[in-house]
Amino acid sequence: MINELGKKLKGRTPVILCIGSDKFIFDALGAIVGQLLVAANVKAYVYGTLDKPVNALNLERVYSFIRKKHFGSPVLAVDSCIGDEVGKISVSGAIRPASARGVDLGAVGDASIIAVTSPSMDKSVPLGSVYKLAVQISRMIYRYCGSALRA
Repeated sequence: MINELGKKLKGRTPVILCIGSDKFIFDALGAIVGQLLVAANVKAYVYGTLDKPVNALNLERVYSFIRKKHFGSPVLAVDSCIGDEVGKISVSGAIRPASARGVDLGAVGDASIIAVTSPSMDKSVPLGSVYKLAVQISRMIYRYCGSALRA
């Protein structure tokens, strides 16, 4: 899926939409990824960091802005999810953030990277495990943006 998204670039700078906040550790993955990408000066537009999170409260507004400002640019959404396979990273199409809470915010992204950070919203999650996943994902994105933009 990441390679397919790379083919769509055709010289366009990708948008990385990092969803989540640090209010709950299991939900901080996206914001940490965004923070790491900004610090690494990735060749992409990054929305969602620890300082300026994109979450259920502002996602619709931010996504609408992205689609207008970066019309035609591919959007890669990054988010955490709840599930049995903690630590699993998946790449797929559009995602529906906040669906675990029964909230329908609509689908976002042309492609997505999600990682399972907790077996449930009630479980305590070590920040270190979420941070390690964020580092892995940010490295994947950094490699993708570098190679996609050279093509």
